[in-house]
Amino acid sequence: MSSITIATLPRMTRDVLSELLLSTSSPNKLAIIDVRDQDHIGGHIYSSTWVPSSTLDYRMPELVRTLKDKEKVVFHCALSQQRGPSAALRYAREREAALGAEESKKQQVYVLEGGFVQWQEKYGKDTRLTEADPMRHAALSIYFTKPREEDSGPVYCGRIEGIHLCRSDSESVARHVALVFRIWQALTLQTRWRNDYRAF
Repeated sequence: MSSITIATLPRMTRDVLSELLLSTSSPNKLAIIDVRDQDHIGGHIYSSTWVPSSTLDYRMPELVRTLKDKEKVVFHCALSQQRGPSAALRYAREREAALGAEESKKQQVYVLEGGFVQWQEKYGKDTRLTEADPMRHAALSIYFTKPREEDSGPVYCGRIEGIHLCRSDSESVARHVALVFRIWQALTLQTRWRNDYRAF
């Protein structure tokens, strides 16, 4: 049985990670795994690989294979309190089971302290360290229309408009955009239930 636990997984600070990314000798030896789900929308750490936590069951063996020669692998989610540490633990244990304890020790597995939220607070505007999502984020406006006689209540409508949501203030863009996306998903699901509800 593996001796690796969440408590024994080392944490890496945002400052140490930024130094590694900016180092000319480190990038090829470093892998950053972003396990956020919809909250990935809005930006990500430079050169990171997006592996949503919902896909880990079938992508973990692939990760063990593709990352086997990396010296350092850093996992993170939004806050690195649940999804990030859990993914790092699963990866470390699966790597140990596949390659053996001695070989597994050649790679260091970390959890990014504070996750993307803390990273973004300090490095969100640094284009050397943070990349915006290549797709323009859609803003969703919600409004109500006058109910028809056959409706029991107001008709909820949504409108997607192609405007950029990234802000210059300290508000977490990831959380803001994720909230908008969840509302959009709810409206989309609603249109499947009732054909007279339309999302534009």
